Amino acid sequence: MSKVRGLEDWDLKEIPVSEQLADVRVLIKYPAVSEELVRLLPKERLRRVNEIHAERATAITGGGLLAESQLFKRGRRVVGVSGSVRLVDLDSLAELEIVECIEILKTNGRPRKKRTPRKRLGLFCVKSTVAIQVEGQTTVRQTYEQRYVLHLAYDEKDALRKNAMAAEHYAKPYLNSSGELVRWELESTDDVYEVNSTNGWRDLRGPEGLEVFSILQRRKLTPDRILGWQHYEK
Repeated sequence: MSKVRGLEDWDLKEIPVSEQLADVRVLIKYPAVSEELVRLLPKERLRRVNEIHAERATAITGGGLLAESQLFKRGRRVVGVSGSVRLVDLDSLAELEIVECIEILKTNGRPRKKRTPRKRLGLFCVKSTVAIQVEGQTTVRQTYEQRYVLHLAYDEKDALRKNAMAAEHYAKPYLNSSGELVRWELESTDDVYEVNSTNGWRDLRGPEGLEVFSILQRRKLTPDRILGWQHYEK
């Protein structure tokens, strides 16, 4: 039941299986981009998406699994359905293709005592600017490096601390082929980015790869960069 969230927070062992109940919020899966949608104007698309969500909400409430159901809205759009469900029916509800996830709001069991979460190691990518300093070089153009380094750390602060420690070792001077001293000096720490990986390095085996850094920027919109509905067919 990977779609179900929050069931682990409740202790139901004293309740007979046939009598276990939960108040839930069922979130509706957003419709996939289809040829029908891309050929509509943006306002018409939103109207059609709202219609699809309403149809899916009706299908969920009409399935007989939810009792005392009510529509859950964000703005004008129906995004989910809340109600009561027997836990023996939870799998059947979660298996519906139109269901994105099911949030457990309350059960007739006892809430478990919440444990203080242990710190979790995660992957963080730190972006730095490193100046390549060459002995006696004062007037020519200087080469610099945009460096992206992965650190296993507990949080951003810990990742930045580890990056600073690594930079001290990275900056040790050495002699180049001309006998000149060279140092790669950390000039600035520009950004830190947590690598969002649900399956660790196993994500690398998937077709989407593993994103290690992302920066959103703006640039001039030229004709070849414009997205039109015809791109859907490519």
